[in-house]
Amino acid sequence: MKKSYDISTHLNLISNRSPFNKMVVVGDVSSALLAVAKEVAPLEIEVVISQKDFSVLGSTIMGVLKSGGAKTSLLIIEEGGFDYATLEKSISCNIGAVIAVGGEGLLSAVRYCLSTCTAKYYAIPSTPCIENILSTNISVKKGGFVKPFEKVIVDEAIISKADLSYFAKSYISTMSKLTALIDYKIGCFLSGTPVDEEVFSLTKQAVNTVAKLTSYENFKSAILGAQIILASLGGNVFDGSGVEVIKNCLSLFDTSLSDSQKTLIAFEKTAKIYHMYFSNDFSNLLSVPDYESDILELEKTTGKSRAYFYKNLKIPSERRRKLIALLMQKTRDDFKRETTVVLSVLPSIIKIYNKLNNTERESLSYKKIKNAVCLGAYLTDKTSTLTLCRDEGILKCAN
Repeated sequence: MKKSYDISTHLNLISNRSPFNKMVVVGDVSSALLAVAKEVAPLEIEVVISQKDFSVLGSTIMGVLKSGGAKTSLLIIEEGGFDYATLEKSISCNIGAVIAVGGEGLLSAVRYCLSTCTAKYYAIPSTPCIENILSTNISVKKGGFVKPFEKVIVDEAIISKADLSYFAKSYISTMSKLTALIDYKIGCFLSGTPVDEEVFSLTKQAVNTVAKLTSYENFKSAILGAQIILASLGGNVFDGSGVEVIKNCLSLFDTSLSDSQKTLIAFEKTAKIYHMYFSNDFSNLLSVPDYESDILELEKTTGKSRAYFYKNLKIPSERRRKLIALLMQKTRDDFKRETTVVLSVLPSIIKIYNKLNNTERESLSYKKIKNAVCLGAYLTDKTSTLTLCRDEGILKCAN
């Protein structure tokens, strides 16, 4: 018999996480919006919402705000996505507050547009993809660091109506933390920074929740619960992980590939490459990385100056190589056990993802995947297992 997943019982795990506990409201959108209306009054509130979400949520959101005495205006974004420049011109800075309703792309864009304004801004996510909702780094093409939302209202009833593909995306993103956690520990070990045991424990809790997805009757709630736990970490913990940089690099070589498929590919590759790395001693391998060739390829693909990528590159000194070799000697067996477990569950993870996504797996050329694996580490200045593989010259030997 399948179990029922109750988000509220798991909120106790993160009740003391700041700023999450001050910025995120998990519950009914109506009561939370009434509080916003009173907070902003008598200034005007503009609701920015996608056309698709407006057809489902618009009357409820506008009705609640008006019942709270708020003066409101409305900006509806076209169904097929939004043009960033048009949104920047359309959204109002001379207003009390903006409430953005939609997926992570729209929410990020609204934050960026308002980052230099005095208006307060609030978010109502319409999909479960919320793990980066508090991140200071946003996912629009212009990039950059922006102010956080005043409040994020997470209503399970709203999010449960999202397309199943968004749950597939959140599922595989959560499961990919299995290799991202390895990179987190490697980064801590090499920088001399203590591993944050609470961050580690909460991430494992999120992963374990979706790992048992088939045992839950209300699997959407379980996926959202895991995303809420990850959101409480602040959104920047896994910046520069192998999964993240391969996923970002795949975007450079194929813009048509869906975000969740990129995450799946990146997770598969890091799981297999990391297992290879921890299962063997490459310290005496007679191979060296070709940094110049890699950066030339990135320059050609992105149009960015090679100086941008050289800035991220930290070629290890001989002393650092010896320290890394010593670290690997001490930790290799533990990491090998972790990657062995990941590889053992990988087929079932892919099976569940495919079932949730309900589409055929998108094809991508071997060359593009290989390029993303070999060049991804140049997109960040942080050290991951992928970086260690690159610096030992073994990435281009991997299939």
